[in-house]
Amino acid sequence: MPSKLRKQADIEKKQKTKKNLLDSAIKVFLLKGYHKTKISDIVTKAEVGQGTFYRYFNSKREIFEELLKELTEEIVLEFSSGNLNMKITPKTFTEYMDMSKAAFLQLVPIIDRNKDRVQLFLRDASTIDQDFEDEINEIFDQFVLLAKYYLDNAIENNFIRKCDTKIVAELIIGIVIHTLKNWLNNKYNNLHIEELVIESIKLVFLGLKI
Repeated sequence: MPSKLRKQADIEKKQKTKKNLLDSAIKVFLLKGYHKTKISDIVTKAEVGQGTFYRYFNSKREIFEELLKELTEEIVLEFSSGNLNMKITPKTFTEYMDMSKAAFLQLVPIIDRNKDRVQLFLRDASTIDQDFEDEINEIFDQFVLLAKYYLDNAIENNFIRKCDTKIVAELIIGIVIHTLKNWLNNKYNNLHIEELVIESIKLVFLGLKI
């Protein structure tokens, strides 16, 4: 009967192998694109056999899905364990802007840690099939709802002008995502993403202030 230490070593080995496959898949997907990548490309990069790949994943799509799942779970964990209290209603325009910035800036450490993964999803996920496109849209919609929540409260407290909060929320998220894509493609001379998010939000707020 295997000892506890042997079992633990086997678990750690499997986790290391799976992580190697996931990390290798990211690199190959980014280089060749999802549709041109073959499983043989991934295992070559990971320096394992195809049999090893199929012990962990059934298909190229499944490993891509696992990559997306890991990122979304990290985002959810960050928000659920963070210090941002979504129940607090801002009382001034400055408080509203600061809380909006704080909500988006909670994502900065995740994006910093997962640059390749974020770039991959923004570029390829919506092109795979309808299910993946729906998943990406659902993530987008969650951030739109977050922005809309703050806009509705701000209008109710009379410190921003009245507007169609759903449309403005979509514009805010759209600007942030566009800025993020450009940053990931090194178009901003190595500025930190935090600076870019803040500048994007400030620009939007200039059009909202009474």
